[in-house]
Amino acid sequence: MNNRWYRKDTNTNKIILTSKLIENDPRYSILEENYEIKEYGIRINNYNENEELQFWIDKNEHNEIDKIEEFNKKCKEWELGNYIEDNITLSINDNIDFDLFKFIKDENFEKNYEKYLLTYDNKNVFIRTNTIETFNVEENGYNQKYIRLQYDNMEPKLVNFINKFEDNIKKIVNNDKEHYSINVKEHEFLSIIKDKEMKYIDLKVKKPFIESKNYNNSTIYIKCNRIWDMEKIEKWGISLTIDKIIEN
Repeated sequence: MNNRWYRKDTNTNKIILTSKLIENDPRYSILEENYEIKEYGIRINNYNENEELQFWIDKNEHNEIDKIEEFNKKCKEWELGNYIEDNITLSINDNIDFDLFKFIKDENFEKNYEKYLLTYDNKNVFIRTNTIETFNVEENGYNQKYIRLQYDNMEPKLVNFINKFEDNIKKIVNNDKEHYSINVKEHEFLSIIKDKEMKYIDLKVKKPFIESKNYNNSTIYIKCNRIWDMEKIEKWGISLTIDKIIEN
């Protein structure tokens, strides 16, 4: 069977793997006839008035990579489908093949607009920093949270990654015939480095469970989102947001 499972991450450090059940889905019978499946933790639940299979993984108790690999082996044995990882996390220590970055059309955005997501090897991409000694999650006057990192205080690997990342984004957009709907002739690229003299970067924090406070010896996970172009300021760039902060 080729039934896809999908992933949902919760605010409680748990993962839910889900697969929608359709009318006369043979997996109803498979689940009913094999009690071992229920013992393993795969259950039927109702979500938004639709029934689906669910499997929970607690990352406080399990290594998520090992558990997902085990889950897929079990599902193959029971003919319940499989989970295909749609996300990839790149470390700034990795030997990153920048040619694998590309933009894909964002089908979830409004149909009247052309919007594109940045992917790596056709997967949603997250960037993991090394441990950062200290930084603050702050709030501006508009109830928006952000992290400011002084460019000169960042480790060389992170600085190197930022420079290569930005150069590659500009190359991808300039090499595309339609420039992914970006007005590259009249609009400038807005660097992640927000001030060329003070040299700092600001990264938005949109997850409500990330607290505004001082963090010490922590790792930041940065999510790469859509490409944007703003007529008002005549600039374009990539939306980068903080997905999570891990305190070591």
